[in-house]
Amino acid sequence: MRDADSAAFVVALVAVAEVYAEALSQARIEAYFAALAPWDLASVLEALQRSVRACKFFPKPADLVELIEGDPKGRAELAWTRVVKATEHVGTYESVDFRDPAIHATVTALGGWTECWRWERLNPRELDMKAQEFKRLYVALRASGGDGPPRLTGLSEVEQVRAGHVLPGQREAVVIGPRGLPEAKRPALPEPNRSAMLTDGATR
Repeated sequence: MRDADSAAFVVALVAVAEVYAEALSQARIEAYFAALAPWDLASVLEALQRSVRACKFFPKPADLVELIEGDPKGRAELAWTRVVKATEHVGTYESVDFRDPAIHATVTALGGWTECWRWERLNPRELDMKAQEFKRLYVALRASGGDGPPRLTGLSEVEQVRAGHVLPGQREAVVIGPRGLPEAKRPALPEPNRSAMLTDGATR
């Protein structure tokens, strides 16, 4: 989601909270927005609508992600697409953060972010084999809770660390969105309409 999506997101989340008589605070809304930020607004709003029918209790971010992404194979396909698009639009020279530990673990297992540029030089058969390998690893690592690094280090940072110009992890990573494109930084969310939601101290 983008900065401009925050108002629509707040309205939708508050509406679902009303159905479940759930208390919401500004901090909690911001936490939900941050957790769901990698996905586009339309997918998030659809998941919120579906949650009213699919969830017995007020959905946690993980419940909404599951509704968005679907089955494990679908999640692996989305992950592969994001990584390939990121190599095209951002490149492996920059350090990146997909906000998905399973992607980080999978890319690390396949040689690291700095090696992903080689995928562009594979012929169609080799690229298909690499895609299948990536997706198998992703499903297995996600299911096992395999944790990767918090970010994937790009070639520029590797060279600067080696030269002693920066410390490991000191350079800011580019956050990668759901379509493999870099995300803009988000300002604080607007204060929700208090008349449309329960307050922190409300009882269920």
